[in-house]
Amino acid sequence: MHEHSEFYELFRTYFWLIFPIGAGVMAMLGAYLHHRRFERALEVIQACAAQGREAPPEVMALVQPRRREPDPVGKAQSFTLVSFILLAAAAGFVVLALTLGREAQAGLLFVVVVAAGLAIAFFAMARTMRRDADRLNGP
Repeated sequence: MHEHSEFYELFRTYFWLIFPIGAGVMAMLGAYLHHRRFERALEVIQACAAQGREAPPEVMALVQPRRREPDPVGKAQSFTLVSFILLAAAAGFVVLALTLGREAQAGLLFVVVVAAGLAIAFFAMARTMRRDADRLNGP
C-alpha cells in the first residue's frame, strides 16, 4: 500500500472545503472592490468641492444608497434557482460519496444532507413568497 504524507491525506479527505472557502474569498474580493470604488468616488467629490464645482452625477450615483423596492416574484425566482443549484450540488456530492471509499463518505453525506435541507428551505420560501405575491396582486 502506498504511504502518503499527512497533508495529502488531509487534502484528499477535505478537498470539498475549497468551494465554500473560494466563495468566501470571492465575496470578500467583491466587498473590497466595492469599498475601493466608493473611496475613489469620495475623492472625486472632495476634489470637486475644493474647486467649487459640482461633482458629476455619475460619481454622485456611486455614493448614493440604492433603495429598491423588493420584487417578491423576482426574489422567489432567485430562491427557486438557489434551491435547484443546491439540489444539483447535493446530487453531485452523492455521486462523489459513492465513488470514494468509506473514509470520505461520512463527511460528504453530511454535506449532502445540509445541501438538501437548504434546498428544501429555499424552495419552501420561494413558494411562500410567490403565494403571498399572488394574493396581493389577485382579484
